[in-house]
Amino acid sequence: MTLTSLAAMVQASFTEKMMTKMKVVFHVSESTHCIPAFNSATNLLKARNGKYTDIHIVFTGSAISTLIADSDESPNWETLQQANVILLACENAMRANSITLDRLLMGVNSVSAGILALVEHQQEGYFYIKP
Repeated sequence: MTLTSLAAMVQASFTEKMMTKMKVVFHVSESTHCIPAFNSATNLLKARNGKYTDIHIVFTGSAISTLIADSDESPNWETLQQANVILLACENAMRANSITLDRLLMGVNSVSAGILALVEHQQEGYFYIKP
């Protein structure tokens, strides 16, 4: 095997991996974990050139407050939404924090229970990340 053919095989393998859709679900349960989650999602998108990546972020616990439309973190989440990242708000956490869906960023979807959404995502082949 020549060096040229080996390089071609490595390039083909790399290209195939990059074209395979990567499915990732982030679990953000505390507001202090929002910046690490944002950075991780952003870095993943950059590494994949924004292609072939399906990212969902499930917000539970105190992290739910960062989805409020005028929160300090909302510009970060809007940036990820523009990159087709799906933001999911746990209705249990919303109730516990007295937050209604109409106070959240446009485009945020709610789920009845964050834990259920996380399990379902994993059953659908998503990689679970908790920053």
